Amino acid sequence: PGLKVWLGEGAALQALRELIEGKARRPQASGKVSLLVEAEGDEVELTLKGGYAITPAVSAAIADLPGIARVMEL
Repeated sequence: PGLKVWLGEGAALQALRELIEGKARRPQASGKVSLLVEAEGDEVELTLKGGYAITPAVSAAIADLPGIARVMEL
């Protein structure tokens, strides 16, 4: 399980970090979180270190943040 998050213009990165760290980060969890952004016509993907407990509530909360273009659960 995991989550891909596409960042758009003006993405609220601090709010995203606080949400992920506060609600999803779990040492024993195995879910991965990847952040994707377009740069000069290419898509760049960064996978965060550690494990995350990805739930529908976490996915929905991330999708509601300003500047989040798309969220996909894996």
